[in-house]
Amino acid sequence: MKIFILQISYTEKYPDQKAIDVQSIVEKPKLNIFGQSKGSDFDQMSYSTTRVEDLKDLSTPSIAPDGLKVYDTDRIFTGDNPARQFECGQQRGGNYRCICVLAAVNHSKFEAAFILKTQSLQQRFDLFKAGTLWKTFNMQNNINPFVNLTKETLTDELDYKNLDIYNLKKPELKTLLTEKLHGIQKPPALFCPNFDNTCTTENLEQYEISNCEPLHDIVNVVQNLITELPYHLDDNIKNEYLRFFEVTMGDKNELKASNARLYAIKLAHFTNMNYENGLVNADILTICNSLVEIITICYSRSNERTQKQLSSGNRQIHKFWNDKLKSDAVNKTSLKYVCIDNLEIGKTAHVWKLKNQPRIEIRKSIVKSRMMTGTYILQSDKHKFTHFSTEATCQLCHTESEDIVHMITTCPVLSTIREKYFIDIKKVILDSCGPAKWNTYCNNKMEITRLILDWSNFKESLSIGMELAEKLEQKARNLLFQLHIKRIEILDARNIK
Repeated sequence: MKIFILQISYTEKYPDQKAIDVQSIVEKPKLNIFGQSKGSDFDQMSYSTTRVEDLKDLSTPSIAPDGLKVYDTDRIFTGDNPARQFECGQQRGGNYRCICVLAAVNHSKFEAAFILKTQSLQQRFDLFKAGTLWKTFNMQNNINPFVNLTKETLTDELDYKNLDIYNLKKPELKTLLTEKLHGIQKPPALFCPNFDNTCTTENLEQYEISNCEPLHDIVNVVQNLITELPYHLDDNIKNEYLRFFEVTMGDKNELKASNARLYAIKLAHFTNMNYENGLVNADILTICNSLVEIITICYSRSNERTQKQLSSGNRQIHKFWNDKLKSDAVNKTSLKYVCIDNLEIGKTAHVWKLKNQPRIEIRKSIVKSRMMTGTYILQSDKHKFTHFSTEATCQLCHTESEDIVHMITTCPVLSTIREKYFIDIKKVILDSCGPAKWNTYCNNKMEITRLILDWSNFKESLSIGMELAEKLEQKARNLLFQLHIKRIEILDARNIK
């Protein structure tokens, strides 16, 4: 403990000293200077030896006044992507840029991530040493032994791993080595000083390098939800959530991550009580509970994250965004010809189911999808987009406004094309479900347009099965594409743009 004297006492005690302001000296902050390495891997690697020495002290417990021994655990590392990749020896960029060791082409495939096991540092280190090139590693001049390899070196390394490399060229050899290493380029940073070390000898059994940044990634989501949620609720409960915002967030510019986790749990508990009282709907409760589940998954140890957790979280996230997609689509006039119930995130629309189809079918599908989604520009669209300075009248027949219904069912200039291809569509439906259903559900131009653009609008009413659906899709593609081609030919011949 330091004891300071008053200003008058200092003057009396040190009469020969230069007068100073004791209060300012006492309150003067201390300046602590910390060394920080540059961003290059070589510079960061120079700190590994010191870090390893510090880790060895973890085996020495801290002793509380009552004699209780407390052992520190070095459990988790978080940082931005370059730091995480350096820490575990992963490559930066490329097809294996994520430390989860899943190829980039599979990042969007939940099933691929679902069956993937998180690799420990020891497993990554063992994979790094499963060859001969690792012996060329040197902390001073060669920290990436798998980079810039010659064909001969690649051949030797892969041959040592007993892989079939007959007649492979250098790019193929390089790709094969990357696939076997899953993007590992160097040993984990804390193994570099001594390759005889293991997770056990270095007190790294609990050390986990997170695939995401929970502190960074989640805190803003919690903050945004607490801030925005009141304005999506009814007036009778809105003020309660505004008060919740004032108590938790208040005038804070930034939210601490530890507080964000606590507030997310409180928000879920608060919302659950309001749901039981009938003040909020199930969707609001699902959002709040899902956020808590996501936080739980992100902060859990890798061996505590269960498939049930991941599957449940994925289903809830998928359901939320799928419901939002459909609710937004209902209000889009450009999608009025699309069957909204058939929309689903991650599900390929039937217009794009073109496996093993020639290129011309892709061109037809492009035209059809534009007409389905209201992005195929007709004269009525130009009329709106030019603030009514352009006429909406069809430039082919000059009889009425040209919209998608007019083009598909009415325009007399296109009647030859329409009759040739539409008769096939009508025939396959009549053969399948009879004239009664046709006369009931396809008795006006609007309904016929909806049928041609998206047959799934009538899947239940016309009992459209898989075989009939494939026929309708193909014949509708042909009709719309030929109408498109004929329209363009006539406009070009008349020099109309």
